[in-house]
Amino acid sequence: MNEIMGSSAPDLLSRFVSTPHSGVFHLKRLTLSVETNDSTLLQLFGKMATNSSEPKFSLKILRDRELDLHPSRPTILESETNSVVAFGRAAILAFDRPHRRFFAVVSQGASDDWLRTVFVSTIHEFCLEASLLYRNSGSIRAKIHQHASSMYTATKG
Repeated sequence: MNEIMGSSAPDLLSRFVSTPHSGVFHLKRLTLSVETNDSTLLQLFGKMATNSSEPKFSLKILRDRELDLHPSRPTILESETNSVVAFGRAAILAFDRPHRRFFAVVSQGASDDWLRTVFVSTIHEFCLEASLLYRNSGSIRAKIHQHASSMYTATKG
């Protein structure tokens, strides 16, 4: 429980979980700052960036060790400024476009291979869309859904 405005309340969204592990990474041409409660998750993003360029995107990713579920087919919820991709209850990725911030929670049952091939590549697709590297955001959102679904299917086969 956390002290919020003088009262104790559960942190159902894990907003206040400590994230002592961090790094800055390049996802192809984009720079991503990552913070996490599980140092092994940093390895998903490859080598840390060696230059000191300012990250264009940030990600807070939490490993929920109490949840041991395997990801399922993605469901995407969107508004004009936010997107949420849920892979069942095993993994969730939220993206705040105006602030270029991601928040993610993954279960213990999400393998590193799945996280690398599906999760990180989905983050990359959102970053490309937000960087306006694609001109038609409606088609990129459809592409992100198709990409996440096909990557999920490929890891199941």
